Amino acid sequence: MEFFHFTQDTGKFTLGKLGPVPAEILDQAMGVEYLAPTKVDPKTGRTISAPPIKNRLGHLAEKVLPIAGRQSNLSSAIAGMVGIQVTGKKDDEKAADRELRKELARLRRQKQLEED
Repeated sequence: MEFFHFTQDTGKFTLGKLGPVPAEILDQAMGVEYLAPTKVDPKTGRTISAPPIKNRLGHLAEKVLPIAGRQSNLSSAIAGMVGIQVTGKKDDEKAADRELRKELARLRRQKQLEED
């Protein structure tokens, strides 16, 4: 299958085979979010290329940090990076679930009263 993809789009295939370090160096040097060969859209005639990097340090951190380190809060990120499983819901998610259950129970009672 690789040969087929190589023959279909050699530039894209070659850029996809780069390792993370050379790819990040090229991303930073070229100022783009990801490496992609520039093409012309046959329908519109516009040039299609990768979007520019919005935050260079954030882009680098995204490539360097493990997936567990990309959590929204620091304690979950640290726990995930040292191998502790992060499961369950956060307090605000639990509170939202409680409110939803209360609302559903109220609607069921209301519907039952209307039927009686």
